[in-house]
Amino acid sequence: MLASVAPVLQMDPRQRSRLLEIIQNLRERIREARANGRLGEAGGLQVSFDAAMAKPTA
Repeated sequence: MLASVAPVLQMDPRQRSRLLEIIQNLRERIREARANGRLGEAGGLQVSFDAAMAKPTA
């Protein structure tokens, strides 16, 4: 019996610009949350930002 191999997930190159928009939006929202003293919100947004930055864009 053959072992199943999970396919390598790659980002659709057509979605790269959307990912960049999301990253920029997250940066702005983090900045705003910190400026307004909403540190918990900033922390949550930072988690999303870090995940977006970790996505392969090539």
